[in-house]
Amino acid sequence: MNGQVDLDTVLIPTPENETKRKEILRFDAATRRKMSAKGKLGLPKLLDQRRIDYGITDGAFRVAMSFDRVLIYQIPEHQGETFMEGGAIVMPDQARDRIKHECPRGILIGAGARALDQLRSNGIDLGHIVWFINSQPWRLYFDFIEGKRISALPMNCGDIIGSEDLQQGLRDGKVKIVSKENEHGVTEHMFVDEEGKAWSPQIPWSGADSI
Repeated sequence: MNGQVDLDTVLIPTPENETKRKEILRFDAATRRKMSAKGKLGLPKLLDQRRIDYGITDGAFRVAMSFDRVLIYQIPEHQGETFMEGGAIVMPDQARDRIKHECPRGILIGAGARALDQLRSNGIDLGHIVWFINSQPWRLYFDFIEGKRISALPMNCGDIIGSEDLQQGLRDGKVKIVSKENEHGVTEHMFVDEEGKAWSPQIPWSGADSI
């Protein structure tokens, strides 16, 4: 569950589902006990909201990334406990975990200084929902909840291939891509905001520039 959906909309309260519902609620409660209140971790605005929405515990923010490394909390395309929206067949834990671990999509929860330079110059920032090359050889386990290990994916900055939040900004007209010649006569592309000024990716989503 992890705060993403209303349990009653994905797991109808029936005698058959009661055991599963109790398990989900117990896991959700245990997760919340390991999360600081909103604003307490000093994270950028968007990242702080996303960790609340997706139930990312404080352990994920214990270590700061270095160099061009990033840390991504993997999330599935489909949110819920059933195989399809409005469905009645509940996914077994193994199936749900497999779907999540195979999906090349996640929340950017950490980045080294070099990675931030590269990401922000390309319109991506902490807290964005990103897509990545899903070929990581290992996971960083940062917590243990109700007998289940919770992990994130450490990878290189270049493994990120795009951002859903950036695409939404382009679609809404809050950010545009323009081309201009630099002092050497070379044409470069850059992001600008609605007023034509150089655009910083932490605006309007991420807020304060802090990790």
